[in-house]
Amino acid sequence: MVFEPQAQQVAEMKASPARCRPDVTFTLRGWTTDSSWSVVYVRFTLSDLEHLSVGKILVREPGTEPRVVGEPEFDALICD
Repeated sequence: MVFEPQAQQVAEMKASPARCRPDVTFTLRGWTTDSSWSVVYVRFTLSDLEHLSVGKILVREPGTEPRVVGEPEFDALICD
């Protein structure tokens, strides 16, 4: 599973670069279109993203702090 922003989201981010300031904490959450399933949100700052690279995913399990995992561990987490 890979997040790929829609063209409109990319255009909005380029039009409002102030929204991508280092002092802003972002929250990302996912769910299905019918709201029958959702995931635990993860909060992050731009500096948190510096620890990511291809094949690395920032995750947060319920009751834990966010951490970076590789694809195999991520696959195991989402398949539980």
